[in-house]
Amino acid sequence: MPRLIFCLYLLYSFETVAGENLSMKILITSDLFLPSINGVVTSILNLKRELEKRGHEVRVLTLSENGKSYIEKDVYYASSLPFDVIYKGVRIMLGKPRKILKDIYAWHPDLIHTQSEFSSYMLAKKIAGKLDIPIVHTLHTIYEDYTHYFSPSRTLGRALARRLVIFGTKKASAIIAPTKKVEDIIIDYGIKKKTYIIPSGIDTDAFTTPISDETRRGLRRRFAIPEDALVLLFLGRLGKEKNIEEIISAFRPFQDENVYLLIAGDGPARKELEEMTKGMSHIIFTGMIEPGNVPQFYKMADLFLNASKSETQGLTFIEALSSTLPVLCRKDQAVDGVIRDGVDGWQCDSTEDFKARLDSFIHDFSVRENIRKSVKNEAERFSASRFAKDVEKVYNDILAKR
Repeated sequence: MPRLIFCLYLLYSFETVAGENLSMKILITSDLFLPSINGVVTSILNLKRELEKRGHEVRVLTLSENGKSYIEKDVYYASSLPFDVIYKGVRIMLGKPRKILKDIYAWHPDLIHTQSEFSSYMLAKKIAGKLDIPIVHTLHTIYEDYTHYFSPSRTLGRALARRLVIFGTKKASAIIAPTKKVEDIIIDYGIKKKTYIIPSGIDTDAFTTPISDETRRGLRRRFAIPEDALVLLFLGRLGKEKNIEEIISAFRPFQDENVYLLIAGDGPARKELEEMTKGMSHIIFTGMIEPGNVPQFYKMADLFLNASKSETQGLTFIEALSSTLPVLCRKDQAVDGVIRDGVDGWQCDSTEDFKARLDSFIHDFSVRENIRKSVKNEAERFSASRFAKDVEKVYNDILAKR
C-alpha cells in the first residue's frame, strides 16, 4: 500500500508539472472596469471568474473614476482624469500609484494580460520590466473605425491607429485576437508576434436560462409595449461607429405598425439619435441596462438588429444566439461563421438588403417561424469556460518558453 501511494504521488506530481494544473498569479490590466460596463469589461469579468475556478489567482489593475487611487478586494484602481477629447469615457492616469505598485511588486504576478493600449498599458510595461515577467495582450478594438473621434483625416487616422496598435503590442510576448478579422489587421500592420485567435466567452447560463412568461410580459409593460407586438432589439454602446442610424432608417416605414424598436444602452451618440427619432413613438431608448438584466431583454425580443461594420467579435451577436434570438446584421468578417444565413439570421451586403430582410421578417409569418425554429444555440461554442481554457494554454505556452 505505501508503494502504491508513493506511485500515485509521483504520477500526480508529474501531471501537475507537465500539464496545465499549475496555479498562476495573473494580473489583468484595463483602462475600463467596473462600475463601467462594455464588451471589454464583460470579457474580463468572464475570464477572471473562469480562471479563478481553474485555481488561478487573478487581480485587476484599472483606472478609478473618482480621481483617487485605492484598492478594493482584488482590484487596483489607479487615479485618473477624464480625457473626452479622444472619445467619451477615455481616461488618463494621474501620476504614479506608488502604493498600488508596491503591493503588486510584493504579490509578484507570473504574467500580465493587458486589455487596452493606453494608461493601464504603461503601468503594465513598468511592472513587467521591474519583475521580468511576460505580457500577453488582447487587441479588442479596431481603432480605424473610431478615427472620426480623434482625426479629421481618415488617412491620418489610420496611420495613428496603426502606430497605437504597434505601440500597444511591442512588449507583448503574444497577442490574442478575438477573430480572424483582428488577426488580419495585426498582420496588415506588419506586427510579427505570435497571435492566437480566441473568441471571448460569455456566461452561458445567464443566456440559456429561460425567463417566465410573466417576466417577459412585465418587461414589455415597463416600456408600454403591447403583448402581441413584435419587438426589434438593438443592445450595445450608442456610438457613431455602431451605425444605429441605419437601423432607425430601416425601421421608419414600420413605425405605425404593431412593431417596436428597443434601443438598449447608452453612449456618446444618444442625444443625436434621440433628436433623429423625435415623433417616432414606437422607438424606445432604455438607457444603460444593468448587466444582470441584459439576458431578459434578449428573451423578450423577436429579432436582434445590428448594422455595425466595426465589430471585433460581436459579443452581443453571440449573446443573442445563446438566447435563441435570431440576428439581422450587416455583413462583417467579425461574425463570419457565427451568423449563418437562413439558420441563425441574415448578414446583409447593403442598406437596401437590410431593409428588405426586415420587411420580410415583419410581414411574412412563415419567415419568422422558420428562423425561430432553425436558430441554433451558440452557448457551448462560445462558453466562458472554453474561453478561459484557451487563454490558459496561451499563458502556459509563454511561461514554458522563458
